[in-house]
Amino acid sequence: MKLVHRQTRAILWEGEDDSVHVALSTAVASGANLEGADLTGADLRNAVLTGAVLRGANLEGADLTGADLRNAALTGAVLRDAVLRDADLRNAVLRDAVLSGADLSNADLRNAVLRDAVLTGADLSSAVLRGADLRNAVLTGADLEGADLEGAVLTNADLSSAVLRNADLRDAVLRSAVLTGADLTGADLRNAVLTGADLRNAVLSGAVLRGADLRDAVLRNAVLHGAEDMRLPTGETWEDYLTITVPALLTAGGQPLETFGPSFACHSWEKCPIAQAFRVSRLEDVPLLLRPRAEQFIQFFDANHLPWPLPTKM
Repeated sequence: MKLVHRQTRAILWEGEDDSVHVALSTAVASGANLEGADLTGADLRNAVLTGAVLRGANLEGADLTGADLRNAALTGAVLRDAVLRDADLRNAVLRDAVLSGADLSNADLRNAVLRDAVLTGADLSSAVLRGADLRNAVLTGADLEGADLEGAVLTNADLSSAVLRNADLRDAVLRSAVLTGADLTGADLRNAVLTGADLRNAVLSGAVLRGADLRDAVLRNAVLHGAEDMRLPTGETWEDYLTITVPALLTAGGQPLETFGPSFACHSWEKCPIAQAFRVSRLEDVPLLLRPRAEQFIQFFDANHLPWPLPTKM
C-alpha cells in the first residue's frame, strides 16, 4: 500500500499492508511525515493516529468515526464532508483546516486549535470544545446544539445562522463575534464575553446571561424574551431595566408615564420617547446626568426591544 502526496503524487509511505487503515496507522506509529497525503474517502474508522503529521492532507469524505487524533497536526487539511463522529481530537491543531459539512457530532475537541478553520454547515452537536481556540473560525450554519464550549475562544468567529441551542458557553470569549440569526435558545452564557458581538436577529429565549459582558453588543431585533439573568453593563437586570429604569427615565422630565404610548410607535427624533420626555430635538440637549441613560434607551428602542405598554414588576 502506497500513501501519496495529493498534488505531486510523490510516495510518502510504502508498506506491505493492504488497507489504507493499517498502512496509515503503521506510518503514523513510525513517525512518518504524511504532510499533503491523499486520503480522499478513506475508511479510517477507529484508527489510532495519535500525533499524526497530516498538515495539508486531503481527507475529504473520509470516515474517521471514533478515530484517535489526539495531538494530530492537521493545519490546512481538507476534511470537507468527512465523518469524525466520536473522534478524539484533543489538542489537535486544525488551523486553516476546511471542515465544511463535516460530521463532528460527539467529537472531543478539548483544547483543539481551530483558528481560521472553515466549518460552514458542520455538525458539532454535543461535541466537546472546552478551551478550544476558534478565533476567526467560520461556523456559518453550523449545528452546535448541546455542544460544550466552556472557556472556548471565539473572538471574531462567524456564527451567523448557527444553532447553539442548549450549548454551554460559560466563560467563552465571543468578542466581536458575528451571531446574526443564531439560535441560542437555552444556551448557558454565564460570564461569557460578548463585547462588540453582532447579535442581530439572534434568538436568546431562555438563555442564561448572568455575568455576561454585552458592552457594545448589537442586539437589533434579537429575541430576548425569557432570557434569564440578563444583566446590563449598567448593573441592573433586563427586568429591572424595563420595570424601574425606563419608567424613571421617561418621567424624569415631569411627564406622566401613561402619555408615552404614541411616541413608542415613532422612531424619528421629533416624536420619540426621549424627545417627549425632555422636550428636546437631539441627544446633546438631554440633561448631562441623564444623557448616558438616554443614549442607552435609544439603542434598545431602535433595536425594537422596548415594549409598550412597559411591563410591571411581578
